[in-house]
Amino acid sequence: MRADWRISSCASWAHRSARQALVLILLGSVCLTGCGGCSQTPAERAAAKKQKEEDAEKLLEERRKKLEEDKKKAPFVIERLTPLLSERLVSTEEGGSLSLAKPGHWATTVQTMKANLDNFEGRVTSAVLDAKGRPVAIPHTPYQMTSSRPAVLAKGRPKRVVNELLVPSDSKRVQVRTELAGRVTGPEQPLPDEVWTLMPSHQYFMMVLAKEPARYAYLKVTDSVRGPWEDANGVAPAHYRVVLADAAKPLPLPQNVLTWTSVAYIVWDEVNLDRVDAEQQAALIDWLHWGGRLIINGPDSLDSLRASFLAEYLPVDAGGTTTFDAERLAKLSDAWSKRGDSVPLKPIAVTKPWSGIELKPRPGAVAL
Repeated sequence: MRADWRISSCASWAHRSARQALVLILLGSVCLTGCGGCSQTPAERAAAKKQKEEDAEKLLEERRKKLEEDKKKAPFVIERLTPLLSERLVSTEEGGSLSLAKPGHWATTVQTMKANLDNFEGRVTSAVLDAKGRPVAIPHTPYQMTSSRPAVLAKGRPKRVVNELLVPSDSKRVQVRTELAGRVTGPEQPLPDEVWTLMPSHQYFMMVLAKEPARYAYLKVTDSVRGPWEDANGVAPAHYRVVLADAAKPLPLPQNVLTWTSVAYIVWDEVNLDRVDAEQQAALIDWLHWGGRLIINGPDSLDSLRASFLAEYLPVDAGGTTTFDAERLAKLSDAWSKRGDSVPLKPIAVTKPWSGIELKPRPGAVAL
């Protein structure tokens, strides 16, 4: 029994030794396969270290170049100060915005600015200048009129800075100066003065807000917009300045009703209501109360306004569908084609009836 016990003990010891040797071999194999750097030669390690140093140096060089380029840039890029209402009107001479201002009226101004070197926090101040380059004095007071508002610019991002400016009623020439000043640094780069074109007292803006504004370009040459006669200089005077605005883009509508007094009419045709913010909505409603005229074109436009901020101000509701044949259109031609002593317009000719809708006037509505 002892012999058997001893033999079993030796066999057990042999088995344990074999298992331990196998475990060591497996661990060695795991270490050899899992250590990628253990197999690199000194030359390969030196090459990898050199490549890492070169990559770091390249990154530092790129950063140095970018800093040098930023230093060469002007601290700010500032575009012209332009009245918002005439921003879409193009000057035929310069190709830029035609800056129109109406004496005795407030104007909303826009100016795109960008800080190139760093974030900026300060103020922008605008003023109408007199002949001596000083801010114009308020009549019958010892005070001068300037407009100032905060200007916060994120580095590299253009921003439209909006301001409001009063154009003196006795102005013969409008020269406007803008100054950008940092909260800590004070005045920044000098800006050239802007010269605006004065509108005559009888002239107002007609704003066209339409999904397809090009379809309304004909308004600019109609007799109701441009007089059918010429002045002493051979120029037909314009009663209105027609501004064509894409209704799918941000609309050139001021947020303060104070600057709406030079707008006479708005033509509304399938306007994207998401483009009209709350301040613009409030200003438009106030403008209606003060005598502004809103012309809504088309049944789709009327239908889109039924649940809008303008719902309670609509003069009519849409009724059933109808058609306009030659007989019904002849009545329109007879009423609207007469032109005084001039040759009347040709009557409307149709090849097939036009489709339309009946209008149901609301209480108090009056047909023109």
